[in-house]
Amino acid sequence: MTLRIAPLGRRDKGYDAAHDAMDPRTGRGLLWARSLWRQDGGLGRQRQGEDQRRRDRDRSQVSDAGRDEQGDDDGHGHSVGRRLVGTRRLVAAACLALGCEGGPAGTPTATASSPTSEPAARSEDGLRAEELALVASIDFRAPPDTRDQLGPDPAALVTDPDGWVVVLEQTPPRLVLLDAEGTRLDETAAPAGARALARAPAGLLLVGSPTSPDLAAFRVDGGRLVRAPAGDLLDFATNGVRSLSAQGACVFGADETAAELALRCGAHQARLPVPRWPSEVFASERYVLVTSPISHVTTVLPRTPHGVAAAASLALANDGPIFSACAVERGDTLVVARAGVEDHPLDRRGGSFGYIDSFVFVDVVREGHAARVASFDVSALGVITPKALLCELDDDRLQLSVGAYGSGRAVEITLPLDGGVAEAIRAFDAVPGLVQLARAHDGSLLAPSRLLDATFRLDASPSPLDHVPEPDSDEALLRLGEALFFTSALAPWQSSDGQLSRFTCETCHFEGGVDGRVHATGRADVVATTKPLFGLANNGPHFTRALDDDLTEMVFAEFRVGAANSGHSEWFDLDEAELPWLPLAPFHEGVERDPQTLRRALLHYLAATPHPPRADARERFTSRERRGAELFADRCSSCHASRLVTRDPASAVPFESWEPLVLSTAGPIVWARDGYEKTGVEPYVHPDGARPSSLRRIARKRPYFTNGSAETLRDVLNAARFGAGTFLHAGGVEGMSRLSADESAALEAFLALL
Repeated sequence: MTLRIAPLGRRDKGYDAAHDAMDPRTGRGLLWARSLWRQDGGLGRQRQGEDQRRRDRDRSQVSDAGRDEQGDDDGHGHSVGRRLVGTRRLVAAACLALGCEGGPAGTPTATASSPTSEPAARSEDGLRAEELALVASIDFRAPPDTRDQLGPDPAALVTDPDGWVVVLEQTPPRLVLLDAEGTRLDETAAPAGARALARAPAGLLLVGSPTSPDLAAFRVDGGRLVRAPAGDLLDFATNGVRSLSAQGACVFGADETAAELALRCGAHQARLPVPRWPSEVFASERYVLVTSPISHVTTVLPRTPHGVAAAASLALANDGPIFSACAVERGDTLVVARAGVEDHPLDRRGGSFGYIDSFVFVDVVREGHAARVASFDVSALGVITPKALLCELDDDRLQLSVGAYGSGRAVEITLPLDGGVAEAIRAFDAVPGLVQLARAHDGSLLAPSRLLDATFRLDASPSPLDHVPEPDSDEALLRLGEALFFTSALAPWQSSDGQLSRFTCETCHFEGGVDGRVHATGRADVVATTKPLFGLANNGPHFTRALDDDLTEMVFAEFRVGAANSGHSEWFDLDEAELPWLPLAPFHEGVERDPQTLRRALLHYLAATPHPPRADARERFTSRERRGAELFADRCSSCHASRLVTRDPASAVPFESWEPLVLSTAGPIVWARDGYEKTGVEPYVHPDGARPSSLRRIARKRPYFTNGSAETLRDVLNAARFGAGTFLHAGGVEGMSRLSADESAALEAFLALL
């Protein structure tokens, strides 16, 4: 492996002069470094050939250059490189099994050509039958929450010079105390939904939750975890926090729901707006960093004696999600390291998802200005979806450790504080699922893995610090599916060569949700936004163009596209892939890894993954929310139907039953249906318009519409026009009505509940 340094201003990954001429970096003063590392065996993930197909008389053919836009509550499209199978109404079988009134909404008609191979064809038929039975077995009025089947999900840890380690596990929420050898000394319950952990002065351990308004405080005392009075910190997080950081006398929290930075410095407390969905806060002696992945920005705020100077903040932006950030200080200089997706528009013109490698960016902040001084393509080193960063000061150098969520590799980078050429880059074996890196008392790296459900010591070879029981066979299948979704195991032979990229599903669907992008699809002037991948079992047909009738078709397409032009077959056994971390996975012995089981695992995971739970448990609408529900029933529900299953009109929930279901933890109504509508949002993705999107957890789906033209729910409502039996989200003609200010406020309040 060789490391080459590109000249200043160069942006392309392949050092192609034509790309330089087309797309130079100007005025940024950047030094861009990348490793020219290529995996043996092919060119990586590209589209298959022009395998054009039709589904109904009006379904347009799709060429090799274009993939379907991001789907409704499902995932990235794959209308190319898969065989179409005739319409199959999963809901018909589900409805018959569950005794829905009115019977099935239609009769399935199976047609179409055989998949890649005869074994694959038999497997696809078998998996479709399994999917039918699975969907028929689910009570969608009260769908099961499968989170407890996916392991303890360690989310954060703190270390101590005396050697102990405290790990915050999410399922069930608890703190676990380990000694230096990994022996479990004690454990205690943490607040519901706990995800944030920080060590405050005097050894106080602070725990926060996005769904709880209070912080909890603990201490380690005599080898035990004891609850400590939190004092005035109890009212610190009015809406709950996703991440915590403590420095000196101050505590900072990222409130993702309110899009605010919450802080408390002694008796002073404040809440400041930050870009939407902040997921991480990092505090140094003189600065606070807030990272908002789907807003593609890390906000740098100078600290003051009583908080931060919001007016002097800097936004370190990126053309793609940023997952994590950390920093070191030296004198009047702040050196910020950020990890995320390549700073380049997603490009599909080459027939694949181009320019979405994982990168680490280094910026120097001085005298109120920021300048990027280095960039590293860590995907080329095998580090995919880097969510774990550790910044350390080594004399006049930045020692940066980077851990991956999507692959079993990590990297250490050493470079001068003012940037320039890296003095050393060392890649080494790790495990996927890493969300944090911390230095143990002996100098080794510790990291919690949410995918392998243990805390690992990353020495010469990764080893679990604590024992995790093996799951049963059903749980093992779900965890294998989770790993296929979040790691490179689905397509282990991708490449970072040229515009190609090594990535996972999460590159475009942060934590299964969205990435906040609006990008070209490669089909004429059609653009698309990403959508979440939750609640897929009852939300078919999938994608805004409704080109995948069922999850089986979608899953087979994923494997086909992942293997295209890689030099490897899509029909592979996972043990054939070079995944050294696989034997460390708790599901390794509990499930087969043959081609058919891989597809079963991904389907079951996608079908089982629930929407994020509602935070505020109550039983009644407010008067404004009720008015919004009435307006929604009158103006919106013909498209965004109150169905439990999108293709089954008999699953519609009557208005008088909305309140308990909307306010339940699951919020199971899909608020969508099959079919197409033309609502003025152009260009249309299908000749008949677009399939109405699901509105479940709509606040998490920004920007809105297929073309991303609405940034907020208020923008959506302000643009709405209706009259004479017509409703338009964009455009309109003279004489059409619009919502009043009171109606918009009521509808917005109701939509926020969904």
